[in-house]
Amino acid sequence: MKMIRQQAEKIKNKKYNIISLGYNCYPRTLLTRYGLKKTREQGELTMPFDLAAFATKEITSNLRYDFQYFFDDLEYSREQNIWIKGKDKIQFSHDTWFGEDSKEELVDKYKKRIENFYAVVNDPSPLLFLQVLGDDEDVDNVYLQLRRLRQQTKFVFCVIDSNKLTEDLDKRIMVFRESAPEGYFENWWKKSCYSQKSAQEYEEKIIDFCIDSLNNHLSA
Repeated sequence: MKMIRQQAEKIKNKKYNIISLGYNCYPRTLLTRYGLKKTREQGELTMPFDLAAFATKEITSNLRYDFQYFFDDLEYSREQNIWIKGKDKIQFSHDTWFGEDSKEELVDKYKKRIENFYAVVNDPSPLLFLQVLGDDEDVDNVYLQLRRLRQQTKFVFCVIDSNKLTEDLDKRIMVFRESAPEGYFENWWKKSCYSQKSAQEYEEKIIDFCIDSLNNHLSA
């Protein structure tokens, strides 16, 4: 892990940005854990896809319509103790684990995160988008929306597809398809899981994949 962190530090000293595209909080957590992405305390801005759980089609829809309908159909589930949107398409679990936000507080929080998203998307610096797949739908369409948003500005779209859900994707999408250790994605946030050697080796391969993508596709 020490070598991975050293590589991450070298990359981090270059001017680039990384945006998580979900489908949950895994991408941001992993990138922060290995130092490829700064922590919030170090000034990293929180984005709309960082901490909630999304279906891929919902990600595509929000990109296509510029989050126009993001706050429609919000309701609080007392059974789950979380805010949800549209029959569990989006679950705002991190925003309610530590106290129930009002709807207005949740909306204000995510309006700021959407502003952060566009500020980074519109920054001309090289940009890496990272998404872990929970389903096999719409990945090509996510790429098309990213292409629309970035226009001619350099970026790379990386996808973690450990369950090998996708096949004939756009060749410009960088896909990581190595299988995860058994039970990893059911427990990845637990220290008892990510401290295991097999989990660390798997995570380091993903970080290597991201570093290679940054070097090969984003370097001047």
